[in-house]
Amino acid sequence: MIRTGDNKVLKIISCDKIDDNDEYRLSLFTYLFSEGERYLIKNTLSLEVYELTENEWNAVRDHKTISGKCIREKEIGQLVFSRCLVKNDHDDVRLYDQVIFLLKAMNKRRKGIGSYTILPTTACNARCIYCYEEGIPTCTMDRHTADCLLDFICRTKCDGEIKLRWFGGEPLAAADMISYICSELVKRDVSFTSSMTTNASLMTRELAKEAATLWKLKKVQISLDGEKHDYESRKRYISPERYNYKTVMQSIGFLADEGIRIDLRCNCDQDNLGGMESFLADIKERFGEEKLIRLYFAPLFQERHKDSFIDLEKRILELRSEMKAQGISHSHTKVKSLHLKTEYCMTGDMDGNIVIAPDGRFYSCEHMPENNSWGNIFDGVTDPEKEKALKAAPEKDEKCIRCPFLPKCTPYYKTRCPNWFEKCYEHNCIETEYELRNIGT
Repeated sequence: MIRTGDNKVLKIISCDKIDDNDEYRLSLFTYLFSEGERYLIKNTLSLEVYELTENEWNAVRDHKTISGKCIREKEIGQLVFSRCLVKNDHDDVRLYDQVIFLLKAMNKRRKGIGSYTILPTTACNARCIYCYEEGIPTCTMDRHTADCLLDFICRTKCDGEIKLRWFGGEPLAAADMISYICSELVKRDVSFTSSMTTNASLMTRELAKEAATLWKLKKVQISLDGEKHDYESRKRYISPERYNYKTVMQSIGFLADEGIRIDLRCNCDQDNLGGMESFLADIKERFGEEKLIRLYFAPLFQERHKDSFIDLEKRILELRSEMKAQGISHSHTKVKSLHLKTEYCMTGDMDGNIVIAPDGRFYSCEHMPENNSWGNIFDGVTDPEKEKALKAAPEKDEKCIRCPFLPKCTPYYKTRCPNWFEKCYEHNCIETEYELRNIGT
């Protein structure tokens, strides 16, 4: 074993014996990868990774079934104990369902809402060419709605510290409203921290100080689009002489100076890949030694539906390797242990998470599909049938129950998730093989 997995999962799924007369096969959740003379197996349910000898590899790869006696002779019993090999009649998906059920039962979730995603405005000072919010009416939260929001938070929050996630639009376009809400929460003795998704163009040194103290801002995701020309032509700021690549880079520095962690998300498509080399050089020069800043590349949502998506993703992983070679951080901390997600996104835990629009309406997802609102902060639940339907566990698609990546993917699949895309299997293969290729390096 070259990487440990989720101990809670392992306790649930582990097998304690091998029956010599039974036939075994690879589990649905066993992913095989070989490169050169290295042979690896990943269990996508337990997250363990094993390295095999060539003989061991041939024993599990070349046979559809393998007897318990042969498993003992080949000394690969650990693959049975860890459920990489299972009996022929084993129901993989049923085991997965049991694992998720038991993990949720073991996780002691606090009663009440622990995370509030708040859109203080849907207005934005940019007109990004790829914005998925295009067409959403512009709305900014007023004082009355903010006061009702504060009452709602105090009425529904869990005990202890809560998390606020500021989203938009561009949330900094309503910085005064964020300050008002935070100051009122302090007055009401509500313990909280916050994070934000922003383009950062409106951030100043003074506002960064206020964000760190009053807003208790701990983490920021900032959207970028590559080198200066690509960035400015794609962001299309309303006042480009005031808001541009230079001002955003300054803002990143202001936030880092206040000790706020920063995720730089560089949106990619085929049109801006050519400038990524110079972009990496600029990031290295500006922030190469800054431990609070990390950079990662992400394909635009629209690109996931194109035939060229797989080529784009391969190039993104090449860029990640180039980052590593240049010493540019892709992660704030080294992962010490891995845990299987019981919820893929906020929609999976509607009792603990909620999205609130500037007009006070509830949503289960920050993408705010119009038909997914079931209530508001003024009246509470106004459509109980809609709320019930959204909370109900969706049926798994036929494609999902044959996929080794079911444990890491959204169970909402194409029935309800706005981020669904057809090439999800290929996407997961590429990412998993990149992970295995670089494990231990």
